[in-house]
Amino acid sequence: MRIIDGIYQLLTPFPQFTIADAKALRHDLQEHPRVTKGLPYVLPYLLKDGDDTVLVDCGWNTDTAYQALEEGMKEHGSHPNDINKLVVTHVHPDHYGMAGRLKQLSSCEIVLHEKDAEVITARYFAPKGLMDEMGKFMETNGVPAMDTPTMARGSMGMLGNVAPVPADTEVLFCPDQFLGAHVRRLTNRTNMHIWAGECHVHAGINGASPFQRLNNLLGNDT
Repeated sequence: MRIIDGIYQLLTPFPQFTIADAKALRHDLQEHPRVTKGLPYVLPYLLKDGDDTVLVDCGWNTDTAYQALEEGMKEHGSHPNDINKLVVTHVHPDHYGMAGRLKQLSSCEIVLHEKDAEVITARYFAPKGLMDEMGKFMETNGVPAMDTPTMARGSMGMLGNVAPVPADTEVLFCPDQFLGAHVRRLTNRTNMHIWAGECHVHAGINGASPFQRLNNLLGNDT
């Protein structure tokens, strides 16, 4: 679906659903908006500008989801091979699952927050420690012992539908260039690229300059 020229909304279904089922529900919700208990699809966004083809989120790593992505991109004159940058909003499997597959297919750059990059190994490559921690957390907080093992696994049963990328993937820090510089200084990261932008919230709370505040304290008008 075209949002504006160069920005297009795509659709990839969850593993339990067909492309047709997901599209039918999407159309029905557009015609009859309502609250639903979850959705059987993800809505990636395709951004095109000159030679740049950027995908924001991707979907589960299933053949059906890939087919939907390929068909959706084809409607707008593109193919997954053309992707040169994949921006992942967060590493839940429905938004990140196909990342490794697309990386292998197109050699695209993967962009995600550094905090997400830190948990990729624990969540997707070596999840046992994470599950043990979750089990202890649930026991401490009153989850019945018989339910703890199942709940601690969370979505681990779906790992077969995730193609992760290594944890040392380069990071693009987007919130704010000043905060990004501070984080890079504290973490000593050499693979963190900082977006040259300013957070509108930070910009709004800068307040008066030191000279203005000094003048105010001294009661000066200038």
